[in-house]
Amino acid sequence: MHRKYSRGFTVELIATIRNKDIGGELAVVNCFWVIQVSVLVVGTLATLMGLTVADSVYSLFALCSDLVYVVLFPQLCCVTYVPHTNTYGSLAGYVLGLVLRVLEGEPVIGLQPTIKYPYYPDVHDQMFPFRTLLAMACSFVDIVVVSYLMRYLFKKEILPMSMDFPHCFRDYDLKHHEKPKKC
Repeated sequence: MHRKYSRGFTVELIATIRNKDIGGELAVVNCFWVIQVSVLVVGTLATLMGLTVADSVYSLFALCSDLVYVVLFPQLCCVTYVPHTNTYGSLAGYVLGLVLRVLEGEPVIGLQPTIKYPYYPDVHDQMFPFRTLLAMACSFVDIVVVSYLMRYLFKKEILPMSMDFPHCFRDYDLKHHEKPKKC
């Protein structure tokens, strides 16, 4: 099954580079070549980052889990438990969570905080629970607000369907989810 996804990635990558749809014209040899180069590049970058950026692999693991908590956890919760969340909200929450997390600084990679929250000492790191109270919660609220706002704008036809570039809202989907009218 992973070959299908790898081939899709490869076809899309080469089609983007060539700026045209290549469909079935791509030989299997070219697919394997692109996959091998991609794995080599990503592996080299990960190794360089592990050797030069942080003091230990554990600190990179902690940073990665922090980013997953701040950026991806709100999306998972919204998709699972909040009805009518969509791509617009997910993208807005992703960007907001990532920007807030980057601006809060990270001592593991030497990123100084731009935003200094209450209880910020000059000697230590942020003491305010910014990951939970700000970055993750703001991302969660942003996903919900933007999702419902975009649904309202497209449903009331304030924005035309031609502006729905990720195709989240189709006429059928909006009509199908409305409550049936009683006679």
